[in-house]
Amino acid sequence: MKYILILLVILVAIFSAYMLNNNAKAASLTPGSHQGTTQISVSR
Repeated sequence: MKYILILLVILVAIFSAYMLNNNAKAASLTPGSHQGTTQISVSR
């Protein structure tokens, strides 16, 4: 049971990193239509 939870955490981390990379690419390609992602990147 412990290993399943660890695997889930790893999968969620990889998925979130993948989504962040996609959002960064989309924001850099089309900055106007992705105001949410640009605001997140600016606030960092």
